[in-house]
Amino acid sequence: MSWRGTVEQVYEITHSSGYCRAMDALSALSPHANRIADALRWTPLAWLASYVEGIPQAYSYMKQAYDASETAYRAVGVVEVAPQYLVYGMGFGLLLMIIGAVLIARSRRG
Repeated sequence: MSWRGTVEQVYEITHSSGYCRAMDALSALSPHANRIADALRWTPLAWLASYVEGIPQAYSYMKQAYDASETAYRAVGVVEVAPQYLVYGMGFGLLLMIIGAVLIARSRRG
């Protein structure tokens, strides 16, 4: 699980207070982004208008990264436990096959 550290790092970043505050700010600005961009075009800060128009998409990407990191973080725990259950399942399956073979052998003798 060499990628576990990377998954945990991405999770910590996307769930940090700074990231969540930035995401909340973008969420709050998103419905007003076009109006703010239009207003900026009439000021010396007109160069910012195209960036402001990108706020809804930026929020969407940040939210997707947040959700994906959460899913990956939870999946790491499942992936770590899965091999143990797979071994138990294979052992139980082998036991059932042996019992089945013994029962078949007994029924053919009897």
